[in-house]
Amino acid sequence: MEKGETIIKRIGVIILALFSFVVMLLGTLQIGVACAANLWTHWRPSYEKMDIAPILSKSLLTAEDYDTLYRQTGIARSGIDDCLATGDTQTILRAQDVFFAAANVHAEEFAPFTYMERTDRMMPLAPLRDGDILITASTRFSFLRYGHSALVVDADSGLVLESVDFTTTSKTRSASIFSNYANFILLRPKVEDGVKAEAVEYAKQKLTGLPYSLSAGLIGSKFVETPTSTQCAHLVWSAYMHCGIDLERDSGVIMPRDFLTDKVEVVQVYGFDLDSLWR
Repeated sequence: MEKGETIIKRIGVIILALFSFVVMLLGTLQIGVACAANLWTHWRPSYEKMDIAPILSKSLLTAEDYDTLYRQTGIARSGIDDCLATGDTQTILRAQDVFFAAANVHAEEFAPFTYMERTDRMMPLAPLRDGDILITASTRFSFLRYGHSALVVDADSGLVLESVDFTTTSKTRSASIFSNYANFILLRPKVEDGVKAEAVEYAKQKLTGLPYSLSAGLIGSKFVETPTSTQCAHLVWSAYMHCGIDLERDSGVIMPRDFLTDKVEVVQVYGFDLDSLWR
């Protein structure tokens, strides 16, 4: 009888310990949610907005002009050139308005303790090209700001391929979803157009319809020709790795911010400090 009571007591202690652990874990995660909301600030210029119309009316821009436009709109030289090539100055002017405007940032929970930060503004995207990469730091789990990334697979239609969460498979969506994220950076790999086209085609054929997995690229081989699962940064990285282009900056877990290397050029920035970016 005493032996049976001892076993019951031990089981009770174990259950109580597990319950206490779960409560502490959930409490810690909730504290992390509250702290993360206050540790990140949506960046916008502290300097004055200026009239950029005279610059846009020029037939030939100087390096100083491009720098001014970048600091007034967040759009770098290649993005400015793509806009001006089609006479689209309105995108640049609208971008300037949003760039300087105060943004009301709100967090949307799309999974337990997991949030996406959006604003009440819509930042117009610079012209996209197939193979471009969009990254954002707006996604976080509790206190961990891991971000999100997507690959432009149909620039003409404004479509990106992305892997979002456990509830869905990787699929194409409108790139405009990045327009009201609290921040984003548009990147362009410094490779030939033919390489980008190959990366995009591979992504369409092999990286579409895959279930989401945090362990993709972490457990087992980092790159496999026919993957069975992926996550947002792993998807983008795999598309270019198929072409022999390793875009990440280290050999650890592939994260969206890892694409900020000298292997890409910055096309557009919103919500990040223009000099330090996401570093």
